[in-house]
Amino acid sequence: MRLISFLSFIILFFSCQPPSEISQKTNHINWQQVKGGTCVDYDFINKNNDKVIIIEFWSTSCGPCIEAMHHLKELKAKFGDELQIVCVSIEPINRINAFISDNNFPFDFIYDKDRSLSKVFPHNAIPYSILIDKNGQIHANTIPGYITNEIITELINGGKPHLPVIECKTKSDEIAKSTKINKALVSFELRNSNVADRQMKMEMLDVKVPKQIINGWQGNALVDTFQIINSCTITKATILTLYQYAFANLTKARFIFDEELNYINSFSPLNLYNIDFSCSNFAGDYRKILLGQLNAAFNLKISINEKDVVFYKLIKISEKDCVIKEGYEAFDVKGSSSVSFKEFIVNKNCTAAELVSLIENQLLYVSQNGEYINEPNRAIRYPVVTDLSGKYTINTSIKSDKANVDDWLKLYAKNGLHLIKTRGKIAFVKIEKDKKS
Repeated sequence: MRLISFLSFIILFFSCQPPSEISQKTNHINWQQVKGGTCVDYDFINKNNDKVIIIEFWSTSCGPCIEAMHHLKELKAKFGDELQIVCVSIEPINRINAFISDNNFPFDFIYDKDRSLSKVFPHNAIPYSILIDKNGQIHANTIPGYITNEIITELINGGKPHLPVIECKTKSDEIAKSTKINKALVSFELRNSNVADRQMKMEMLDVKVPKQIINGWQGNALVDTFQIINSCTITKATILTLYQYAFANLTKARFIFDEELNYINSFSPLNLYNIDFSCSNFAGDYRKILLGQLNAAFNLKISINEKDVVFYKLIKISEKDCVIKEGYEAFDVKGSSSVSFKEFIVNKNCTAAELVSLIENQLLYVSQNGEYINEPNRAIRYPVVTDLSGKYTINTSIKSDKANVDDWLKLYAKNGLHLIKTRGKIAFVKIEKDKKS
């Protein structure tokens, strides 16, 4: 009788324990797991009881997210059943399911259709990680790069690790900074990206500022003129991305650097940077001055090398349902684009030069089967050029599992984009360490 009373007391004691922090935050959510091509109910609390949990917000089009997943996969391999990784996306189920099918990540994938989880854990950028201990207490809102073996071990052992915390900022917090006109002829501010910064973005501004200049060296006359100030704000960018911008958004395929400089294309949190740069036309060429600032800041130097290579030339753009040249100005299409080794989706207004840049990026993925390979002995680069000018409204969506450049050329042609294969000299940018500094 006493034994029964004692057991009843134990059951009553544990049933009266307050719910965990994560349970309180998510008890109203109907978790839906993407499994076997469809959605099924997911009992988040009971399935992950007594485990360290990482809730990971991500998307299939986010390069840093995919890189982070490989890091999380290594953590899962090390800690096994003691660690559970739950990946949350708001993308359509078919895209999530295709990603699951094409990859081998030992995670549970959740479809956050109505953004319920995103509302519980608001964030400005992805990847974004919620770290939860075995008792359901939330320890950090951070990014996956900061979650290490040591952090997980400490949580498993009941510790309380300290991690950088992301604060969710609103757009109004950044308006003044993004529209600021600096009075200096040249202003360059470089800093490490903060975990609270929004996902990688670029904002450019060209402003005419009235100014009086002295006419003649004796200074006996003032002339009214305009000073043109070009400025940019770039956040969460790799070093290579900054150089791409300085070269008028030249594609990755046109940059060459040794293996020791692979960090310039790394999405690791320690290798992401923010810059605020503005330059008056009185000081000189905007992009040349930016290149000089980047070289000095990162102790690098650049040189332009011409190479005799195979390349593709866009010779004709046919007007079809997906390509409209007339009435460019009449269409207010802010637009979007997505290119990979499986898809070429463009829905935007663009120049011929912008279009060949998108094609070149896509052929880079195709030729390297979805990777970006920089090693000279492995890299396959197919530059794309054009003599065409003008502006186009492009609304095309091509998807194919064929990782073959020739097949993709045929698909482009069916959609009004005609390219030919040729050979000649193309300029490449070589990035090296500046050993003189």
